[in-house]
Amino acid sequence: MKPEVIFALPGINPELMASLIENLKSERGYIHLDMNSIIKFAKKRNTEMGKRYSKGEEDLVCLNIEQLKKILYQNPNNKKFVITNFSNKLEDFKKFECEVCEISKLVTFAKTLDQPVLNKFYPNYERCD
Repeated sequence: MKPEVIFALPGINPELMASLIENLKSERGYIHLDMNSIIKFAKKRNTEMGKRYSKGEEDLVCLNIEQLKKILYQNPNNKKFVITNFSNKLEDFKKFECEVCEISKLVTFAKTLDQPVLNKFYPNYERCD
């Protein structure tokens, strides 16, 4: 069974983002994966992946995808994830979908809206086949 993945993109309303993530965790059982924290933890523990991050010789998005793939499929009981600080580039999300799994939702945060915009993919976005 493939994981359900929501990517939360930072925007101009961090309070709304934090509130939504907290709701997803407490009310719906999602696990929050913050890429900045994952990278910092890997470096601090001096894991193989942490060493690769520290060297800075490999593409960060490729390393993040490799790391997320391990985490998302590590425990079959954990199948709902909200991911932050991954990227803000459309091509990186497409790469994630091609290599890991389909993205359930891409959430952006706007200051003028009461609710986050769900499934806001950019024009001409084509999912990986």
